[in-house]
Amino acid sequence: MGLPVGVRQGAVIYIAALTTVDPQLYEAATIDGAGHWGRLIHVTLPSIRSTIVTMLLLNLSHVLMIFEQILVMYNAAVYDVADVLQTYVYREGVLNGDVGYSIAVGMFTSIISLILVLSTNKLSAVVLDETVL
Repeated sequence: MGLPVGVRQGAVIYIAALTTVDPQLYEAATIDGAGHWGRLIHVTLPSIRSTIVTMLLLNLSHVLMIFEQILVMYNAAVYDVADVLQTYVYREGVLNGDVGYSIAVGMFTSIISLILVLSTNKLSAVVLDETVL
């Protein structure tokens, strides 16, 4: 058993971003008296800021799309505590046959996800001091 694939891919991306940080910045921060936390806050995080924002955007689009993890343990006894939007759409559309209603709920979930991603994209433009289309 290991880490999930998404966690491993994210770790590889962050490690790749850390290799692009100039070592001279760490040396200069050490000479200026920065400790481990000081180097992290003032050198590492600003250097990989764009990678952090990109990973946030990529992961945020999946926040409301939880399905497989819940469906594995899904049964009538846990509907009231384990029902998320995607399993509700599945139950209403496939199991109960109310396809129109489940499509409406699924579209609502997709629109909320789109709003979350677009607003985070606008916020990232402010954080990264860039223009957004």
